[in-house]
Amino acid sequence: MTNIVPDAPGYLTTMALANRYGVSIETVRHWVNWTGFPTEARQRKGQYMLWNAEQIDAWLRNRPVSNKGAKPRWLAIVGHPSA
Repeated sequence: MTNIVPDAPGYLTTMALANRYGVSIETVRHWVNWTGFPTEARQRKGQYMLWNAEQIDAWLRNRPVSNKGAKPRWLAIVGHPSA
């Protein structure tokens, strides 16, 4: 049995999504519990959870960002107004 990532255009694996935004895999996994997370932005294909980067970009772009602490790395990637 081969371990091949499913080809789903526009979707990334959990590791690829975490790398894209500069966050941990656990952060990505917890996003589904946050208010307003687009549930259709993720889908399971066999053993893989795939994430729609375009939908998640839009969701992150509209999230409020605290003015305390370091700014998240993903602000510029998604084109957030606070970037």
